[in-house]
Amino acid sequence: MPSKTADRVDVRSLLADGGEVVVTATRRPRDGRADIKCSVPGAPQLALRMQAVARLARHTEASYDSRDQVVISLDRAPAPEERDWELAVVLADRMVRGLLPRRAAGQRLVRCLAAGTGRRT
Repeated sequence: MPSKTADRVDVRSLLADGGEVVVTATRRPRDGRADIKCSVPGAPQLALRMQAVARLARHTEASYDSRDQVVISLDRAPAPEERDWELAVVLADRMVRGLLPRRAAGQRLVRCLAAGTGRRT
């Protein structure tokens, strides 16, 4: 049966220094693996924080389908005081699982992070 959602989603988050971090979420059959796997180059503690953020956000969802594993990664580690990447992780997780339309979420992310403050503009 063909998938109704993308198997990979990229979400960009603005950083305070004007750069951006790319959050990539990939969906695959779980096959007995963990429900969420996260990685950040050179920052294993940040990967654990990403996993906690994604799991906590899933508690706000009406239902949960555990048949898929979502692998989430950042292309680089943001500074310790950065927090906007957390929203990008949640959006990427929901988009790759088909809970949030890709286009609408991307537009919302750009508005929320336009000034790098995390507040709506």
